[in-house]
Amino acid sequence: MHASGLILGGAAKRRFDDVYKIIEQDLQKDNISIKVACLKALRVAFETEGVVDFPPRILDILEEMWKNKNPSVRTEVIQGYVDFRQYKPQACEQKLLEIAETGSSLERLTITNRLWFQDLQDQSIEVKILKICSEDNNVNVLESVARVLSQKGQAFLSDSLEIVRKMLKKDSIYHIPNLEYSVKKLCEENWEACQETFQEWHDSDRDPVFRLRLKFLKERLDRF
Repeated sequence: MHASGLILGGAAKRRFDDVYKIIEQDLQKDNISIKVACLKALRVAFETEGVVDFPPRILDILEEMWKNKNPSVRTEVIQGYVDFRQYKPQACEQKLLEIAETGSSLERLTITNRLWFQDLQDQSIEVKILKICSEDNNVNVLESVARVLSQKGQAFLSDSLEIVRKMLKKDSIYHIPNLEYSVKKLCEENWEACQETFQEWHDSDRDPVFRLRLKFLKERLDRF
């Protein structure tokens, strides 16, 4: 699937109109591998801005393919929305938010894994997506959110710390090894502000389990 998509996408860069007709026809077939390869080909065709004009119909194709419940197809659709932001940022980022709101843990994981090394144009949407995904109970999603916070969370520190607070209340906290490192990165240049926030949490939240987890987290931070 991956190799055929790369080959087809490379051909689309040189003769887009001809290859695009083939892709549209093949996407209507029931074969999942063909659908995934065609979606991959579209991503490859438009990976470099300016090589091929971006037709609006591409987003209609993603919308149509999203109706397919196959996880491989849906994963490729999400990747497409991330890649095509360079052409249609508002539409694609709004769609990513909608997927985060209604999607599965796997679909949320696909989004947060991409956010780890790519920024959305609208930071408010990116923050909303991270907050939604931090509510997931899947430890892989939570671990991915923690990685994103370690990479870029200082840019929206208050929201990042609120996400950390919610994650500290989850029993799965012990399975998110990146969280401690993420908090360390968040607090590196804002140590006093973070300490004040932690104290506010302690004073306002009477949950003994949360307080204990917070205490352990602060002790671990002191050792870094």
